[in-house]
Amino acid sequence: MATQGKLVDINSATAAELDALPGIGKSRADAIIKNRPYSGKDDLLARHIIPKNVYDEVKDKIIAKKG
Repeated sequence: MATQGKLVDINSATAAELDALPGIGKSRADAIIKNRPYSGKDDLLARHIIPKNVYDEVKDKIIAKKG
């Protein structure tokens, strides 16, 4: 589960870790996993995976590590 101060990597997080983020939920978590890999966290917006209002809630809690 996401803990305070620890960023969730959208390229490797489990569905449960993504689901724990505000506004994500199971279906969005599944969509994030299905559309991997991401070159940056803003890919979630660019590829229309999540809406801007949800992105604004989670952008400071996520990261997209490369590799």
